[in-house]
Amino acid sequence: MLAAFWPPDLYREAHGGAEALKPDDNSLVAERARGAVISHRDWMAADGARAGIQQQWRALFRDWDVVLCPPMPTLAFPHDHSLPVRARQIEIDGKDCPYFDQLVWAGVATLAGLPATAAPIDRSETGLESRS
Repeated sequence: MLAAFWPPDLYREAHGGAEALKPDDNSLVAERARGAVISHRDWMAADGARAGIQQQWRALFRDWDVVLCPPMPTLAFPHDHSLPVRARQIEIDGKDCPYFDQLVWAGVATLAGLPATAAPIDRSETGLESRS
């Protein structure tokens, strides 16, 4: 769905970039690149795996009411609206990381279509809210 409405030139560029990745590159950046241009056949296989994950969550919720986990791997940070989106970086522990690596924890719930919420629990040194 990520690239479904991209202009054809951008989609072709993304497809070429995904094909150029090394097969053993399982980084978040590589997985996002492949996922953006996934074939329908591969999407169907992934959707079947997602259905299995949904069943695992269903089994877990027979015994538990809530699962708590951090919504983000970092404290709150000022939003970056620069273009191009894929070039955005965030500094974590002195190292530049892809901006959208921040979404990895959200995938815990959204992959299975679960509801999720984030609530402030504290403030960072700069006054931004940290959430859990």
